[in-house]
Amino acid sequence: MKQLTALYLLALCLEFSHSLKLPDYITPCHRYDPNINACALKSARETIPHVINGDPKYKVPPLDPVLIKELVVSQGSSSVGLTLAARDAYLRGVKDVEIRDLDFNFKDQTVYFEWYFPKLQIDCIYNVTGRVLLLPIEGYGNGTISLNKVRSNYTYDWEIIKKKDGKEYVTVTKAHLTFDPEKFQIHLENLFNGNKLLGDNMNRFMNENWRDILKDVGPAVAEAVGEYIRLVLNSIYKSVPYEDVFIFDPV
Repeated sequence: MKQLTALYLLALCLEFSHSLKLPDYITPCHRYDPNINACALKSARETIPHVINGDPKYKVPPLDPVLIKELVVSQGSSSVGLTLAARDAYLRGVKDVEIRDLDFNFKDQTVYFEWYFPKLQIDCIYNVTGRVLLLPIEGYGNGTISLNKVRSNYTYDWEIIKKKDGKEYVTVTKAHLTFDPEKFQIHLENLFNGNKLLGDNMNRFMNENWRDILKDVGPAVAEAVGEYIRLVLNSIYKSVPYEDVFIFDPV
């Protein structure tokens, strides 16, 4: 069972009372262009450097680091049974993303991204109780998670809504993020009330068995990051009319 506690304040910030034009740094693509995916991929790659530090006009927060105020993972399985709360979690390394593929499907109203990150790092204040691979774990303090050579897929569904101004807007509904790192390292300070021997052994144990741990805990982390991305996308989609996001004249 996974529980996500986060981001409702950001959601409130992403609502707009009036429409805006598409930012100059985003190149719109023709709706009927047979090569629209190539156009959208090029546009996405060109947009990243402009939005990585955020855009106050469109209520886009800084994307490196990404701040997730709170993440709660309540996980129960045959190997992992723990409650992990992380607050003020900073995700760093997004600025180095490589967008490797993009598929914009108008018929099914879905979008698929394939990303690659050379390195991602999460720094947070954690609180954990439970067990990891049948071993007890407890602690509170600073935590760091490093992921190297990360392949990631992100998909989302979208729909068209009409607002009170009479214009149509895109809204992102369901979203799903997966990631697969080549290397995963974790370090939790102050485990077992600061017992260095137990803490060092537990950190070593988790790093030696990181694939098993990531399999159980990773989906909850991906859910939190994926939801953050969905809200960021909606910050632009909900402020810019659908007709301004895409060019509808035949090419």
